[in-house]
Amino acid sequence: MCQWKYVLEFNQVVIFVKSVQRCVALAQLPTEQNFPAIGIPRSMSQRERLSHYQQFKDFQKRILVAICLVGQCTLRHCIQL
Repeated sequence: MCQWKYVLEFNQVVIFVKSVQRCVALAQLPTEQNFPAIGIPRSMSQRERLSHYQQFKDFQKRILVAICLVGQCTLRHCIQL
């Protein structure tokens, strides 16, 4: 995963995962490499989730990792492709 940021060109990326552990790990990995990423696990309060999403929306973070539940992805309605 550390190599992909040098190969791909993107403004922002949203990654949906199935577990809190995966969400935390995937958000932490780019951050350790000084790359602006943020995670929104379901264990977070709504206030924290909105704050993290706002940071992503304001381009303070370029990677957003969020929990995807079966049939219902968090933030799906907010994403413009």
